[in-house]
Amino acid sequence: MMKLTRQQSVYDTYNDYMRERERFFQQHKDEVYKTITFNEEENQADILWQKMIQADRFNRNHKFYHTYTLRHREEYEQGDIFKVLKAMPKGATHHIHVDCCVGFDWFYDEMAFSGNCYVNRELGMFHYFKNDSDVKEGYVNMIQVREVLGDEGCRKFTKNLMSVTQEEAENFDHDIWDSFEKKILSMSGFLYNTTIYPKYLRHVIKSFIDDGVYRIEANSFIGWIVDENLKPIDSETEIQIYKDAIKEMQEYCPSFSYGLIVQGLKVWDEQQILEYYENAYQLRAKYPELVIAFDMVQEEDAYKLKFFIFSTSLIEDFKKRKICLENCPVSNQVLRYVNDIRIHPLRSFINSNVAVTISPDDPGIFGCVGVTQDFYIGTIGSRLTLRDLKLLINNSIEYALGTEEDLKNLKEQTYKKWDEFIKWFTKTYDYPDHHTKLDTTIGNHPPKRFF
Repeated sequence: MMKLTRQQSVYDTYNDYMRERERFFQQHKDEVYKTITFNEEENQADILWQKMIQADRFNRNHKFYHTYTLRHREEYEQGDIFKVLKAMPKGATHHIHVDCCVGFDWFYDEMAFSGNCYVNRELGMFHYFKNDSDVKEGYVNMIQVREVLGDEGCRKFTKNLMSVTQEEAENFDHDIWDSFEKKILSMSGFLYNTTIYPKYLRHVIKSFIDDGVYRIEANSFIGWIVDENLKPIDSETEIQIYKDAIKEMQEYCPSFSYGLIVQGLKVWDEQQILEYYENAYQLRAKYPELVIAFDMVQEEDAYKLKFFIFSTSLIEDFKKRKICLENCPVSNQVLRYVNDIRIHPLRSFINSNVAVTISPDDPGIFGCVGVTQDFYIGTIGSRLTLRDLKLLINNSIEYALGTEEDLKNLKEQTYKKWDEFIKWFTKTYDYPDHHTKLDTTIGNHPPKRFF
């Protein structure tokens, strides 16, 4: 029989142990955050920020974090944490499907009642028709829909068609991907034409710039846009739509840049994919400053694989190959990959020294605009510090695929705005005692309101 004995401690005193422990944590911290600088002003701001996070979490019921945290958005959007994150510059966004960014207010207030917007209630789809003679069977003009339902009823009807509802998100008796993909398709017939798409693209870009994003790298289909006669336009004309929109929005924000990731669908057959890829490859060769990558999309784990890959092996591989993981906290929860945002792997990735960023995936489908909602869900769930947030923002710049000039402008703009943000934050939220050590009782003294 093996006899187990207690090993004598290698530390002579408790204080020796604590000093070694502190040295270990400092060494790990230096390694994780080695790609960014963090001055004393930022350190003091971070102390205050962590107190605010502690206070917020102390006063939250555990149900807040479960299943569909967006149900609480009207409340938390009025809070200090969301307002600070809204004001924060966010660098670049890497994972976003441009056709899934339709802001409800923009669509309802500016597009839905233009006279050319129709809806098929049975199919759950909106469509653009220039002439009455072009209208397909089953489609009704949105003006008529509002006359029948009234404005309040029409708003609810429209929102339910174009975005995942709370009821759908919380209904575990059906596959959430069924609802999700229907929402994506709901707008395709309305957006992809030469009248609407240029306006839409400007709407998307401006909404992200206003949210503190200065570079967008977005997935888009190529070859889907049609003219007013519903005839497909050529790729050159399509690329020009992007160029014109980018040029115009650079007058609004000179440092802004855009990268187009050509996306296809996994359900296509092999021949379709090869032909589509060939077209994308030619566009990349001709417009390398705009067309930056190729991606096949749709549900990642719809089929059961016959092998396993251990997470720790993958993490080491990511670090070795310098792969950046794009995290989409809102999407991850709504699509049921993470039920409780407190166990989202974002914190584990950071602690494991894996490069990570935050992106919104399909904000319009989730009833969001921009990427602040994802930063909020990620921050509250993973207790992100300002140092963490700066690291994520820096990663978004370092792993962006733009030209040298684009990335130079992105970095300068982001860090200029970051410095301004830190000064604004400490001035606006400076508590008399915020320089004191963090403690777990801070929840008994919730932060003041400055807005």
